Amino acid sequence: MIPTRCNRAVRASPLIGLPAHQWWRLTGRFHHTPPRHARPRWGRGDRALVGLLIRGLMLGLAALLGTGCRNEGLYYGVVKPPDRPELRIGLGSSPETLDPHRAAGGPEDAILINLFEGLTEYDPETADPVPALAEHWEVNREATVYTFYLRHDARWSDGEPVTAEDFIYSWRRILDPATASPNASLLYCIRNAANVNRGRVRLRSKQTGEFLTDERGRELIIEPDDLPNALLDRRRVELVPYTPEDIGVEAVDEYTLRVELERPAAFFLDLTPHVALRPVPRRAIQRWGDQWTRPGHIVTNGPYTLSEWRPADVLILKKNPFYYAAKEIPVERAVFFLANDSMALLNLYRVGTLDVLATGLLPLPYIPLLRRYGDYVSGPYLMTYFFMLNVHHPPLDKRQVREALNLGVNRRQLCDRLLRAGQRPAHTLTPGDFGGRYPRPSGPLFDPVRARDLMNRAGFPQGRGLRLTLTYNSLDINRRIAEMVQAQWQQVFPELQLELVNVEWQVYLSAMREREFDIIRRSWVADYKDPYAFLELMLSESSNNFTGWTDPVYDRLIHLANAIVDPGQRLRQLAEAERRLIEAQPIIPLYHGVTFFLRKPYVRGWESNVLDKHPLKFVRLQREFGETMVHFWQPKR
Repeated sequence: MIPTRCNRAVRASPLIGLPAHQWWRLTGRFHHTPPRHARPRWGRGDRALVGLLIRGLMLGLAALLGTGCRNEGLYYGVVKPPDRPELRIGLGSSPETLDPHRAAGGPEDAILINLFEGLTEYDPETADPVPALAEHWEVNREATVYTFYLRHDARWSDGEPVTAEDFIYSWRRILDPATASPNASLLYCIRNAANVNRGRVRLRSKQTGEFLTDERGRELIIEPDDLPNALLDRRRVELVPYTPEDIGVEAVDEYTLRVELERPAAFFLDLTPHVALRPVPRRAIQRWGDQWTRPGHIVTNGPYTLSEWRPADVLILKKNPFYYAAKEIPVERAVFFLANDSMALLNLYRVGTLDVLATGLLPLPYIPLLRRYGDYVSGPYLMTYFFMLNVHHPPLDKRQVREALNLGVNRRQLCDRLLRAGQRPAHTLTPGDFGGRYPRPSGPLFDPVRARDLMNRAGFPQGRGLRLTLTYNSLDINRRIAEMVQAQWQQVFPELQLELVNVEWQVYLSAMREREFDIIRRSWVADYKDPYAFLELMLSESSNNFTGWTDPVYDRLIHLANAIVDPGQRLRQLAEAERRLIEAQPIIPLYHGVTFFLRKPYVRGWESNVLDKHPLKFVRLQREFGETMVHFWQPKR
């Protein structure tokens, strides 16, 4: 976080020539705004710094004016390619971890896809999987076995080769319950992956040595929570836990990986570029333990290695000389600016300190202006922003209360008056019909009259006696959304008491995992282009379902759908499951997103795609753009 004395946005221009982190510390000294009735008192040191800032601003203005205005009005801010092949990115929150198996959010993902490479990589324009460590692959006729043929020239950053055994070790590690990976369930389509991750056991006859099965020939499995109450004859039956060796992945040889699925999964190949399925370095983990991701310890196999990491400041990547295509990587260094202050990041972009300002970090009051410029980029996005409700916290355990809160949100107003970047009101968890293939059900619309009626019937007339907290992580967009929904609920339920809780990213993740919230904001971006990428989130066994809501019928509908080979029938079954989710209301969908970011015109390869994935190996910088300054604008207060 930018170290300022209050949470108001930094609007002072930086000193020309100062590194960004020094500017943040400098401006933080006199960023505090005193009350209107107070008279500011300036010390000698403050006057000197103010004079220095004024001189810096004058010099900066003179330098900017001297660059000429050939492209005035085309782009927002200075257009000057960096002096060296370096990309500077405004990322937002500082990542919680650089362990691909423990990472849970967007900030981590944006960095990890450049440190580690998987079987496939995201195409920068379509987000489809393209060959990476796997040069090619084969699929059997039943679509249950995938065989990947790995490159022979792939190396870790310590010079060791990347082999099929690296994937076996990594996938066993993420499925190990001790790893506690939030993304382990993504691998459940692999044979026995769920059984290992959930600690299930099989029953084996002591007499025959064979595993017991049901009438359909399926092995009898007991959940660990059911073991104390299981009625078993231990003289005849023994319990056999699933082991990592039972997972359906094997090395045919050093560079051939064979993966066996539980059943056909149309989305499996789309999963392979996901961070959770990328290999991690066994030797570094065994040597350094939980400290293996630190600079100097970390070993990567992607196009970049970790050079420097100053939390809440910057994270720097440098090109990996052992990467098999290192000579083809144009950007030699990537600098991620880590700050929650979107206004400060926009200022850095405006004066040319940043080349890219990522999706979700543009200050909302600036959106109408920024959309006029050529460096504003927007496009479709498989993303849903919603509130999770803790159904174990009364009165949110009452469906009437949850439904009333949902009906009391005016999403159209949220999108049209606040967000204004093309977002669409959300009434379902899934963000679209996936090319006309998915018969997405409809959700309830804004209905304040019915909302008040439901709240009255639940025992809280006008919201009287209802006290709730709404938790969100520190970003301007999250704060503004929380404040607007708070105001909307206040109009519908005048006596409702809603406390807004603003916390840093790491505290937010902890509160979510420990379910220390009433209502918490959440956004979910598809891991692949299929409705299951969203609906899997709310399964009882999902490591990302923090609502406490479970429904065996919903689970069964989802699992049955994924066992159906016919694509149309499968999607209809998924739609039936989502309809049940809508009726239960453990979440309140707010809007379906769009990608919207700023990108200097000399940056190529950082494209808008539906998953908002940006592998830096495809990014290049064009130097034919001269220095330019365009109109600077401030919204009216």
